[in-house]
Amino acid sequence: MLLGLSPLLIVAVGALLLMLIEALSKFRDERVESPSASLAASSAVVLFASALSAIGVWLHGPENLPDLATLAPYLLIDRFSLFFFVILTLGGALSCLLAGGYLPEHNLDRGEFYPLLLLSTVGAMALAAAADLLTIFIGLEAMSLGVYSMVAFRRGSPRAVEAALKYFLLGSFAAALLLYGGALLYGATGHTDLAGIGSQLANTGLRFAQPNSE
Repeated sequence: MLLGLSPLLIVAVGALLLMLIEALSKFRDERVESPSASLAASSAVVLFASALSAIGVWLHGPENLPDLATLAPYLLIDRFSLFFFVILTLGGALSCLLAGGYLPEHNLDRGEFYPLLLLSTVGAMALAAAADLLTIFIGLEAMSLGVYSMVAFRRGSPRAVEAALKYFLLGSFAAALLLYGGALLYGATGHTDLAGIGSQLANTGLRFAQPNSE
């Protein structure tokens, strides 16, 4: 099970370690290279390692890992989700490398950007592997919270704060609608897992499609 979850776990643990390093570090000597460069490189290494792990699970075959069945119906680690794991982690690594030069250039050299990016990536990866309404909601919110903060990262810019506030309000309304729709689906089918919902809706549709025997 740990092998199948390793792409997610690598990014999650890496984000926590980067937060600890940033919180405990007192190194702020401007004569030496900016700490943002080392954090950017470390974040990129974590994401590249996660991508390599996802490729390794793909080559090994997720169907050859029977322990992954214990994650069902909340997470489904298959070739579809592994493909998106690779896309998300490589995109996140490229963003980290670009941010390492962009943030200091625009006086935004604060290390919390990289843990936020990693946590958003974890949420997106969980969303890609979600097979249950609850997991979809948790993954979406984990991804969105980090993105809200990154949108408002330029604290002195009124436009950045306005954009983050608008995004937060729209995201809150969307999350409320998602919860309401999930509650309706659960009430109609008695399931929160996508497979159970699909099966129940298919059976209901077949019953409605049957001609009247009278």
